[in-house]
Amino acid sequence: MSRMAPSVLHLLTVQPPAILLPASRLTLPVNSDVGDALIDLVDNSDTLPVVAVVPLSPPLDNAAPALAEWGTAARVLRIAKPPTRSSNQPYIISLHGLARIKPLQPHPHNPPLSDSLPSFQVQYLPVDKVPNRETIARFKQAALRLLDRLSRDALQPARKESYIKIATMLEDIADARIPWMADVLVGSIDNDYNDKLGWFHSLSPLSPFLTPSV
Repeated sequence: MSRMAPSVLHLLTVQPPAILLPASRLTLPVNSDVGDALIDLVDNSDTLPVVAVVPLSPPLDNAAPALAEWGTAARVLRIAKPPTRSSNQPYIISLHGLARIKPLQPHPHNPPLSDSLPSFQVQYLPVDKVPNRETIARFKQAALRLLDRLSRDALQPARKESYIKIATMLEDIADARIPWMADVLVGSIDNDYNDKLGWFHSLSPLSPFLTPSV
């Protein structure tokens, strides 16, 4: 399974507890420098631009936050200035996760956006092979068990219904879409930031479901 050649994307870092998984959406505030740079990027793109969204790992002791090992290539869906915006975070942006990436190093010839959205060489992770039937069966069993527990514990009817819908999708989904379904499931769960970060660093989206603790 070979890796794709490195690509160059503008890097957008997000602070804990924000994490964007493939197949999920994220809406967050950004400061004016980042917002203006994203608007320039949109204005100079024929299609909605794609950026590298990389979480900052929680700092240890007094050390500065560091880039997480993995990130997500994400499409910029929307940039808005809310009426009650603050001077520090005047923009709200919406992103849609596309694929896992690994940030490699800053691009040696940064374009004009480099001050607020530095360009980075990134490596797209190869698309997983279709899991074997035993792995798919184990994943579905664990995921359906989790969804059943979540739906029974959900206090909001809309949340309960969403878990039931995901379970129905899981029953009928094609084998090749199973890794995508795993990311959809985790993106819909309001779990601990460190748990999501650990999931995000998993090379295979299925692996956390195949452990005895699930």
